[in-house]
Amino acid sequence: MRWPALRSDGSRFDLTTADLFVPCAATVELLVLRVSAGFCGTCRWLGAHTADLAREHVRLVDVLVANDDGEPATADDLVAWRPWVPGSAVIAADGGFALRAALAAAFVLPLTVVIDARTMDVVEVVEGPDTDVIDARIEKARAALENRPPQPPPVAELREGRFSRWEWEMAEAMALPGAPPPDPSNAYADDGYAATLGEELFSEKGFAKDADVACITCHDPQKGRADARPQALGVSAGDRNTPSIALAAHARSLFWDGRADSLWMQALGPLESPREIGSSRLRAAHVVHDLYGSEYESVFGALPALADTTRFPLDGGPGSAAWASMTVADQDAVTKVFVQVGKAIAAYERTFRVKPSALDRYVTGDASALGELEKDGLHAFFTRGCAQCHYGPRLTDDAFHVVRFATGRVDGAPDRGAIDGFTLLASSPFARAGAFSDAPSPSARRSPSPSPSMLGAFRTPTLRGLPSTAPYGHGGTFATIEDVVAFYARGGPTADEATRSTGVLDPLFPPFDADTAAKLTAFLRVLSQ
Repeated sequence: MRWPALRSDGSRFDLTTADLFVPCAATVELLVLRVSAGFCGTCRWLGAHTADLAREHVRLVDVLVANDDGEPATADDLVAWRPWVPGSAVIAADGGFALRAALAAAFVLPLTVVIDARTMDVVEVVEGPDTDVIDARIEKARAALENRPPQPPPVAELREGRFSRWEWEMAEAMALPGAPPPDPSNAYADDGYAATLGEELFSEKGFAKDADVACITCHDPQKGRADARPQALGVSAGDRNTPSIALAAHARSLFWDGRADSLWMQALGPLESPREIGSSRLRAAHVVHDLYGSEYESVFGALPALADTTRFPLDGGPGSAAWASMTVADQDAVTKVFVQVGKAIAAYERTFRVKPSALDRYVTGDASALGELEKDGLHAFFTRGCAQCHYGPRLTDDAFHVVRFATGRVDGAPDRGAIDGFTLLASSPFARAGAFSDAPSPSARRSPSPSPSMLGAFRTPTLRGLPSTAPYGHGGTFATIEDVVAFYARGGPTADEATRSTGVLDPLFPPFDADTAAKLTAFLRVLSQ
């Protein structure tokens, strides 16, 4: 076994089995492999609390199996993971998940794999981030190897008789999000005048030439900034469910398949989509010129001479004859207006806020905000692995996972998801790394060749506002929260769902029983916005 690895001083090397093997040790020497993923919330908690672990005669190696996006970890991903494990001397990338063969069929991260370094036998595997439990199990393993009784573990202090320290700290970290993070790629992101213009453009139906639709059609404030349809309906029927954009300004990537890496880039997609708003760059520029000229120019500066329709045809975009008839300079001028439309809409969407839920009231001190069953559900949320991917103020990791939800495509074909979305992002001129960004910087996903693991992978949705944003799933095929929970409770797709989905089921899929499902459903129902 050979893994690319990184020392605490930043130096890189290859870690081999021989480096870890100490066959002639005079005393018991334990090798502890802590298996984590970059996207994983429980892994991040444990990494931040590395100093709490007992270290005597223990060699700790952090093993990263996936990156922030959910793709197999590489040597380059170790640099991003290093700040999350400040107490670790060595971290290694196991993108092929070689350790998987030594693990149970189902498990939750992080995993602590305890190995007798004298024989390289696995003597203990511990799920979850509870440092007290990990220490107790390591002591148990050591005691067995030394043929002595283990030291008794400390008595756990549980909040409300349920929540251990890590669970409660992660619950507190779910508190209501405030203002979104800065977006340097949009110089107008927090410009009040741009937001005012963006609000008008968000509701402008003149962009569409063949239907009575606008951004607000699918992102209705009365429907949780979604549309309550299984699949979106714009100019024509879409293939995917409309996600809520109530907290989209906080997201690291946009769309179910991750084909946008900024809020303003996301706003541009539906405008040119023939099945959503069905507009074009030229049409959008003329609408702005004719209806919002003074407001636009007060924010973004002078518009091109769009009144000259010979020079600037009324409709068209890349690939059309009208667009090809224009000079490159005029094409760039129109595209610039088009981009600023997206940046104004993004400025408006950055003003969206959500109301506190019962969970927010509970974690900030109101013990009566949740009932007993709902508290049990919150506890199960942590212990059954949901918090691997749903954590923090928005209850999402912004990563991509294959869970094999059925397609919502009009043609019934399985949806390929992020494997196509990442490729589209890498080739788009509107990515953060592109010329239309106000602060060009490397895109989160630059490679035109995404990992094969991204076939059928979709972005983890926020759970905030969940009760008001049905139906669920990228295909909109789950009518109720109970339907989604039942999918996980049975361990994945039915035979029919499997034929209408694609990809290799994520090995971190967290199955659970019917009793747990009832508790989780009760908890998820309190997450209104």
